[in-house]
Amino acid sequence: MSPDNPGQIYLGEISIWRGDKSGTTWTWTNISSKAGGSSIHPDQHAIAFVTGNANVVWAGCDGGVFRSDDRGITWNACNTGIGITEFEYIAQNRGSAFWLLGGTQDNGTERYNGSLVWLHSQDGDGGGCGVDTATSSTVFHTFYGMGMERSTQSGDWGSWSWIGPNVPTGYGALFYPPVDVTGSTVAQAGTSLYVSTNDGGSFTNVALSLTAGAVASALRAPTPARIYVGSTQGDIVRADDSAGWTATGLTRPAQGWVSSIAVHPSDTSRVWVTLSSSSAGRVYRSDDGGSTWTDVTAGLPNLPVNSVEVDPWNANRAWVALDLGVWQTLDAGTTWTEYGVGLPNALIENLLLHPDARLLRAATRNRGVWQVAADWPTSFPICGTQWTGTLGPNQTQRWFTFNWPATWHVVWTVMPDTPGTSPQLQWSVAVQRASAESWPWSVAHSSS
Repeated sequence: MSPDNPGQIYLGEISIWRGDKSGTTWTWTNISSKAGGSSIHPDQHAIAFVTGNANVVWAGCDGGVFRSDDRGITWNACNTGIGITEFEYIAQNRGSAFWLLGGTQDNGTERYNGSLVWLHSQDGDGGGCGVDTATSSTVFHTFYGMGMERSTQSGDWGSWSWIGPNVPTGYGALFYPPVDVTGSTVAQAGTSLYVSTNDGGSFTNVALSLTAGAVASALRAPTPARIYVGSTQGDIVRADDSAGWTATGLTRPAQGWVSSIAVHPSDTSRVWVTLSSSSAGRVYRSDDGGSTWTDVTAGLPNLPVNSVEVDPWNANRAWVALDLGVWQTLDAGTTWTEYGVGLPNALIENLLLHPDARLLRAATRNRGVWQVAADWPTSFPICGTQWTGTLGPNQTQRWFTFNWPATWHVVWTVMPDTPGTSPQLQWSVAVQRASAESWPWSVAHSSS
């Protein structure tokens, strides 16, 4: 209700409506959606007024914060410099620490190139997304419902094309069906699993035998030939490509909505599952590929768990994202501690670790994307001996530097120019992480 007029009411739903009473008659006007000019973003959350000036109306919506100085006739955006985007999912390019793709609620798919201001990649509702790990310029994004678009230009604006899967009318799936991409294997699931091994050129529909009424709610492809699917009823199914895709139901860790699955890359029998629940078990670990499960929830706040990520360097280290905060275990879930400082009080929807840059990213539902160095404050670099031997006269030897905690590769060429019986050449190499990669949690997104 307007602070100076009980006969004037503001209501927010998809749009903002102002009701003006004259006598016993109400006239309702849509003040947020204009035929032209200063329309504001749909899906309203909050309305507020300036004390002492009822002409000034503030609106909070999926598009941020807007202000009207004339009771909704005109509007101005007030979003510069604030990170309030609602991220649902994020995906990364392993070859670049400063490239992310993120699906956002009602604000399209956004791309990060190292700037605090992300680039708009595609319109609509942004859902699951992924990157071909073999050809990183081939990327995928979804809107809502089944099906997706593909870009072969790293998600440049205007480069997207629809690839399906085109499901039958009435097909059951979440508003944002889960998606994962590994190599050229692309997967999306609802009541069944649609999987492509040629970057979406064609899809195979794989039956999942889920509990009645269940649909897929989590999906992880640890390899191009293996996919795990979790459902809204706690089902866990593994699909394998061995002369054709077949699905095998695994032991269900608990009744509930499976929110995330993670598989350790060097110990594929270790599988983690989280549930979006506020009671009972919410984090489970299997050490035998899903035949048996151990409840490792103890020590976590009594909040839903939305995502799990594992450390490829340490099979006993994992992180989980809750409705509030990120927590870490160093002993396979026996104990948990809150991880990092500086995160906002926001729902953490998705976690993603860059395995080479060692950056852990947290996508929030309403405060953008944040990142922290996964090994902070551990000293770096971590190096090792790659070759020992003797160089002969005028001999050239090349060493390819790999598996370092960095997203770059270095090739060293050494050639002694004066042969002799004593060592002629000695050198040392140190790789220093930039200060931006050793901060506590820092913002990786701000709307413009």
